[in-house]
Amino acid sequence: DETMRLHSELAQARAKTESLEAQGEQNPYWVGAHAVINAGIDGIVGTVRQMIRVNDTYFKCYFEDALGERLYAVVCRDSAAARAGVEFLNTTGKGRVRFLVLSSLPVMAGEKAYPEQARPLIKHIEFDPAHENAVRYLLEESYTLDKVLFGDHWVYGGAAEKESAQLNLADIGEFRAKIVSLESEQAAAAARKVQLEGEKAQAE
Repeated sequence: DETMRLHSELAQARAKTESLEAQGEQNPYWVGAHAVINAGIDGIVGTVRQMIRVNDTYFKCYFEDALGERLYAVVCRDSAAARAGVEFLNTTGKGRVRFLVLSSLPVMAGEKAYPEQARPLIKHIEFDPAHENAVRYLLEESYTLDKVLFGDHWVYGGAAEKESAQLNLADIGEFRAKIVSLESEQAAAAARKVQLEGEKAQAE
């Protein structure tokens, strides 16, 4: 039954979101980032995680390894926006924040060369073309080779994560979007049900 399926999926998504939000409240940088994003400060773009879509689940853990805590960094247009964000947190006491200042980034020109059979992370993500320079700055150096993640100065590896591994705070945006989508489906299903019942009543 479609109604039961949507109710079950929505309940699960809400439970996971609540769990992640509770987890996030323990991280001052996560708290600070979301406070700044919701403050309506001019020049604030969003978090690094919000800039990038990882559609291939195989690369998700590599993506999170490469960025680490920078996933929750706030992307801003210039240093004035960053200063305004810091002042807002100082005034409200709502956590701390890391800023990626777009105007300060070097221009990422040319194509990076990778070892043979390397799988560059940047080839397995999606992003707004307007953010290409920032994404290249963050991820262009990273590639996988033989299930190991390499950067210019870092190497990441070890035992593979289990499928039942704990959800990451980076997943919270996906679950919030899923909740909105499921709520829309649920409303549409309810409307269809009312329409069908009305048509059935008229036929009788």
